[in-house]
Amino acid sequence: MIPRTLLLLILLGPAANGAMADALRVAVAANFREAFELVAGLYEQQGGGRSEGIYGSSGMLYAQATQGAPFALFLSADMERPTRLAASGFTTGPAQVYARGRLVLWMPDRTASPELLRGHRFAMANPQLAPYGAAARACLEHLQLWGENAGRIIYGTNVAQAFHFVVSGAVPAGFVAYSQVLGRQVPAAEIWLAPAECHPPIEQGAVVLKGEHAAAAQDFLSFLLSEPVQAQLESLGYDSP
Repeated sequence: MIPRTLLLLILLGPAANGAMADALRVAVAANFREAFELVAGLYEQQGGGRSEGIYGSSGMLYAQATQGAPFALFLSADMERPTRLAASGFTTGPAQVYARGRLVLWMPDRTASPELLRGHRFAMANPQLAPYGAAARACLEHLQLWGENAGRIIYGTNVAQAFHFVVSGAVPAGFVAYSQVLGRQVPAAEIWLAPAECHPPIEQGAVVLKGEHAAAAQDFLSFLLSEPVQAQLESLGYDSP
């Protein structure tokens, strides 16, 4: 005999699948995952629909968007890729800055300093795929540490993977997002916050993609840009646009 709850799930299967399909699909840069989940939860609590994040490097998500992936909204870690999508006619309007990221060097169990990277392996996101990786390279070049250390770098496809390399102990240090170390309550001495002159601003851009869910995506983006939500993002390690 089929249990009543299982029978109900079978009977509601098509409807349940339809409800899942109605979730707003948002392409989210890896560094913004925790912040997005917070914002999505607040949005739903205040009467907005359910939002589903698809996470990865900005470069990978951009490529998927150009190939027709069913994203309604793209929250990149840079402005370049959303701007390209807008210029190519994939979006309903121009890119907007929704947050400014902050780059840090994290050295667990040590007092963090870029000078200590000499002769040691460390992690960072791939500069070709991820804006935080591009910022890390620019910072190392600014400090004249890139050439001698380039051969010791362990690359992640995105900043989340670079963070994982450090968390797991696979590498002793890494350039990651400030939001990631704040979420882990890392001791302040283990963090070196890259100064503003070290790299170009990490302006994180959003675009609404054309499609049947564009209006819902615009509503979510407006919520994300609202003053109360921006205040929440600042507490998570982002600067407000």
